[in-house]
Amino acid sequence: MFSLKRVIRNIPAIFSIYNFVRNGLWKRGLIVQMGSKEVMLSGIHVRQNGKNNRLYLGAGVKICNCRFIISGNDNYIYIGDNCSLQGTGFYIEDNNNGIILREKTTITGDVDISAIEGTSIEIGSDCMLSSQIYISTGDGHSVCDANCLERTNESKSIKIGNHVWIGTQVIVGKGVHIGDNSIVAAGSVCTSSIENQANVIVGGNPASVVRRNVNWLRERIKV
Repeated sequence: MFSLKRVIRNIPAIFSIYNFVRNGLWKRGLIVQMGSKEVMLSGIHVRQNGKNNRLYLGAGVKICNCRFIISGNDNYIYIGDNCSLQGTGFYIEDNNNGIILREKTTITGDVDISAIEGTSIEIGSDCMLSSQIYISTGDGHSVCDANCLERTNESKSIKIGNHVWIGTQVIVGKGVHIGDNSIVAAGSVCTSSIENQANVIVGGNPASVVRRNVNWLRERIKV
């Protein structure tokens, strides 16, 4: 039996355009660029208020039930080749912010990534993020000195290295840098950088290095 949808699925370039139209991205005012190969989109919610906001989707990207909420101008979200994202929220406020996910990074679901006040979040290649994770470059509200009312909680960019595994219920706060090949244990609250330390396990509240000279694999190997 002839199926137009099946034919469309077998032609990557046409399938990418089909997904683009079906999910209504062309109506949302975003400047969207897709990779040359198949992009799969399902259940995408986009709301943006501003100008020159850009979304790049690399080749082979798979996105399911994700939200893109942007308020401001000249912001960008970059999702690299072969990333797979489920239940992820991208939130941007103000101008000149950026969120970058490098190639082959995966997100399981219920993850919020937020950049405000001209900051950036960069997540390296082949990272693995579990669920119920919150990553934000700022607090959203002002913390002030009690005497002079000067604001003291400046927003700061976040950088997560390549091949980093972030467990469930982790919070990554403003200004945090995490080194390559590292593991952030479940329930950790990261408030300070470990940027010069690769191959470590980080855990606790506030998070600190609990083990060194480690690495990890997506595959479960026998012990």
